[in-house]
Amino acid sequence: MRLIRVDDTDPDFARDKPARAYSSISYYMVPNFVEGTKMLKLAIASAILIAAATVPALAEDVASKIIAMERAALDRSDKGDAKGFLEISAPDVVYQDPWLDKPLDGIEALTAYYAKFPADGAYHGVMQNPKVQVYGDIAVLSFHYISRASTKKELIWNTTEVYRRTGSDWRIVNTHWSLTKPLPQALD
Repeated sequence: MRLIRVDDTDPDFARDKPARAYSSISYYMVPNFVEGTKMLKLAIASAILIAAATVPALAEDVASKIIAMERAALDRSDKGDAKGFLEISAPDVVYQDPWLDKPLDGIEALTAYYAKFPADGAYHGVMQNPKVQVYGDIAVLSFHYISRASTKKELIWNTTEVYRRTGSDWRIVNTHWSLTKPLPQALD
C-alpha cells in the first residue's frame, strides 16, 4: 500500500476509498497495482497505435502481390495459356463474362470453359488503373484491360476479381469481365 495524492476531479479513482482531505486535494491509500493499471493502459494504447500504423503497409503488400499475380496470369493468357488463371483460382470460383448465359460455378467448369479457347491466341493486353481494396481475408481487384487481337480490334474490359486469403495464399473466388462498350456486330 502507498499514499497517493489525487485531485478531486481525477475520474480514475473511486470516491468510496477512505481519504484524508486537505483542501481540494485528497490522499488515498491504494494498492500498488492501481499505478500498474495506468501503465498497462498506456502499453495497450501504444500497441494499438503501432498496429494501426502497420495496416496500410500490409494492405500495400497485399495489393502489390495481387496485382503481380493477376499480371502474370494475364501475360500467360495473352499467349494462349489460361492455366495461369486456373492456378490462382479457388476450387469454388465463380466466373462471369459477356459470352456466358449464366455464371460458371467451380474450377472444373472454368477449366472446361477455358479449354474451348485456342491455345495459339495472338493477343496483347494492357492492365490499366488497377485498384486493390483489402478487407481482412478478402481483397477486391478492379481494373480496365485493353486487349488487341491479331485483327487489331481493341476491346476494353471492366474487370473485377475477388480474392480470398487461405493461409498465406490468395485465390480468386469471383471473376467478372464485362465490356465497357457494346460488342460490335463483327470483329473482323
